[in-house]
Amino acid sequence: MVIDMSKKKPKKIILVLTILLSLILSGCEATRPVPELESPVQESFSLRPVERRNIGKMQVVVGNVVPTEYCHYFKKITAISDFKCDIGEYVTEGQVLAVADIEKLTNELEEKQAEKQLYINRHTVNKPAFDIKMDILKLEREELLNQHDYIGYEDMRVQIEAEEENHEYDEKLYLYMIDRYDREIEEIQKQISEGSLIAKKSGYVTYIKDTSKNNVANINEAVVIVADFEDTYIEVPSLTLFNNVYKDYTYKAAMIDGSETPIEAYDYTPEEVAFAKATENYPNVRYKVSDGRKLSAGETIPLIFRLSSNQNILTVGLDSVETDEMGQYVYVSTGDNTLEKRYFEYGASDDHYVEVISGLEEGEQVYYKQEVAAPVSYKEYTVKREGYTQEAEAKNFKTAQVINKAFLAPVGGLVTGILKDTGVEVKKGETILIIDSNSGSAVINDYDNKIEHLTVDYMKNTADIERQIFESDYYLEREKKENKRQLLEDRKQIALINKQVLDLEYEHSKNQLIREKERINKNNDGSGKISVVAESDGIVAKNYAKSGKAVEKNALIVTCTKVSEGVALITFGSDVTNIPAIGAAINISVKGKDETYTGTVISNAWNNKCYAFSDNGRPCISKVENVKKEGQLLVMLDDKEFFENNKAKDCKVKIETFKSDNMIVIDGSMVYTEKNKTTNKTDYFVWKKQKGMLTKQYIVTGREFGIGNDSVVVVLSGLEEGDIIAGR
Repeated sequence: MVIDMSKKKPKKIILVLTILLSLILSGCEATRPVPELESPVQESFSLRPVERRNIGKMQVVVGNVVPTEYCHYFKKITAISDFKCDIGEYVTEGQVLAVADIEKLTNELEEKQAEKQLYINRHTVNKPAFDIKMDILKLEREELLNQHDYIGYEDMRVQIEAEEENHEYDEKLYLYMIDRYDREIEEIQKQISEGSLIAKKSGYVTYIKDTSKNNVANINEAVVIVADFEDTYIEVPSLTLFNNVYKDYTYKAAMIDGSETPIEAYDYTPEEVAFAKATENYPNVRYKVSDGRKLSAGETIPLIFRLSSNQNILTVGLDSVETDEMGQYVYVSTGDNTLEKRYFEYGASDDHYVEVISGLEEGEQVYYKQEVAAPVSYKEYTVKREGYTQEAEAKNFKTAQVINKAFLAPVGGLVTGILKDTGVEVKKGETILIIDSNSGSAVINDYDNKIEHLTVDYMKNTADIERQIFESDYYLEREKKENKRQLLEDRKQIALINKQVLDLEYEHSKNQLIREKERINKNNDGSGKISVVAESDGIVAKNYAKSGKAVEKNALIVTCTKVSEGVALITFGSDVTNIPAIGAAINISVKGKDETYTGTVISNAWNNKCYAFSDNGRPCISKVENVKKEGQLLVMLDDKEFFENNKAKDCKVKIETFKSDNMIVIDGSMVYTEKNKTTNKTDYFVWKKQKGMLTKQYIVTGREFGIGNDSVVVVLSGLEEGDIIAGR
């Protein structure tokens, strides 16, 4: 029903009940089978009191209480050598979490320093070239003037100005590049000196990067995440800064222990928000309860959003309201089998109720249109609050192996020996397999050939420059004009400078090849057989190489892993609508035995989640990259030896998807549904007893949010403890 928003003053008109009965209009279309009636529909007499309630367009979503997580990352692309922590392990602030590949960093530092030195030397050698070129241009311009070529003279003037401007830009670029080299070198040196990621806070490790495909971490990629379970907040997994559709809702609350507790956004700084938008990486929206109450990680809490904050206001049902030329009115019971037509002043409304500003008093009984009559025989049920837990059964449950190390073939060749195959334990420094590069010194010869080709090109370019110098000397001896002699001398100096630059670049490239040759020869036994060596203790998770089979350079050949002690990998089905949060409890029962075990979800960070925060005052985004394992969780078992004792055989695992200690839960047989003709949505209602009569009471259930089911209904709004409703 659409309400005319023009306000009308209250006006009373007395009618008898028999006249009113003829005014019954069509109401809502019942979708539940019609219960037994007290009397035929057209004789139904339905009254509902004017009551106080919360109204307004309401949305409910399920939020998770999660610990504050701290991302640990590298500020540049970095190869990871080893992890010094495990999933579920409690680490203390300052503890080493992961170690960078120092050897690769050292090599990178050597190359970066060589690049910088080449850049400096090239600039130093080239510095006189600008003055010489300017002298050449000015001499050529003077010659044009002598020839009365004024157009050419003007063009040359413009060219000289452009050269001067470009030179100024080049000098600024040089200073910028030197500063950039210095910063990059300083960062590499810092990583080498530290060589590791250090825990920013004490807490539990909830994520470790999977390096089974490669061990390289991208810039700012989350490598290790540590969670502080003492510092929690509420988040909605699907709600980010990008799609926060409830941002402008006036009223925000969390249903905690059965009551609505106001919440407020746990704001990011303006710089963090701007950076997130600029990079199109959006972290989850965070909320905290306004009263500062501490929430435990793993709790699942319904969050309520209303467009307006119309709380505890006097209301009447929309199905009671009629409209004529004088305004809106309802029929109020006078208690003597008569109804009073009364106009009233109204305010805000929602799908079922409208605010009463004046004209009606709390408790007055108002007629409402009702096609479905109240049940005749029923049992009274007194609404109460109780604990409610919802669980889902896992499809798969096994030990977790989460720390991986990938090995790529350093050269192409034939695998001649596998010393550590799949499933075998390996110690740091032990050889896993050997690759024969097909000839005794093929790899070394390849680099020698590259150096030889480089030298041939260098000699060819040198010969060209020396020919230019020879020609300049030849014409200098014969030229008598001073201007032309100066031009020849300048061009000779430019050629000499080019020769110096050529020498610098040749030496740089040659030394780079020599260094690479020495590195690739590191594990070469001299006959061309290259050993692939374990860089830490572990287990060979998968040896992809086959003895007697060829492998290509940089192909994935081996991954090593470490079993996480007391940690299980759980897989659940698509029927689980609420993904359990970190901290949620699991329960394990063993088939045929009176044994139960417990655990806690320690990681579900496999959803490409990103985090926004400030690092030394600068906004930063860190992401869990290239990982999408829906329906999987890592669980820390309370019994660390669970798998060692073969207790996992024939066990049934249930995980909490929702839990609250103080909810209104009723049997599904007490709940009815109907199609709302205005919104085309399904409405839920119960029959509530008020002043000896059953009245239709609309409720909000948790079913559409994955809380409860058809048999057990969790009521989020519409009923209070102590209400009496009709039961079966």
